Amino acid sequence: MPENSVPGTDPLPGNTPPVVGAPPAATQDPETPPVTPPEPPVVTKPPVVEAPVVPPAEAGAPTAYALTAPADVENFSEHWATSDMTLFTLKARANNWTNDEAQAQLDRVPDDHKVNRDVWKEELKADPDFGGEHMERTEANVLRCIDHFLPKDTKHGANLRRMMNLTGYGNNPSLVALIQNVGKALAEDEPGLLRPKEANVEDLPAYERLYPGKGPGGSPVATTA
Repeated sequence: MPENSVPGTDPLPGNTPPVVGAPPAATQDPETPPVTPPEPPVVTKPPVVEAPVVPPAEAGAPTAYALTAPADVENFSEHWATSDMTLFTLKARANNWTNDEAQAQLDRVPDDHKVNRDVWKEELKADPDFGGEHMERTEANVLRCIDHFLPKDTKHGANLRRMMNLTGYGNNPSLVALIQNVGKALAEDEPGLLRPKEANVEDLPAYERLYPGKGPGGSPVATTA
């Protein structure tokens, strides 16, 4: 017997005394299988669908304009020239118009010119110095001036008449006043300055001499008609 041992307290051979304070050993039922935790559910994400690439709408001036001259309005097409389209294209590009915007503006040109021509014609007829009873004298002086400096058979003479008729500026009171005053001064300085009489051409109204065959509607200067 070991020294200092107390009789009756020695552990039996093969027995291990319990450890004070230790938790009881876990027991496993040999017939119960171990519990396996369930797998987390698999979340399937929908596929990412990329939006198709849509080219942006035309914005601003195109590389080249494709414009159509307006339909004939008051003989508009007769006086509309390639140079006019070139100038209009430059204007459209300066304003950064799209082709559709430029075409819409171009389609308005004949009507805008007609409005100018009609409004200025009425103003000119009512002018106390150049209209009314003075209209015939005004037309004669205007014709005298233009024929003297830019005859109609010259490049610039023909173009001036075309532009005056196209834009309506032939009826603009301020422009008419300027030209007729020059024509009046010419007549006063050189009474014989008028064109030589050919086939009674001087007997024709001023607008017929300026625009042969056109009549009052084709004159760049308002008439009393």
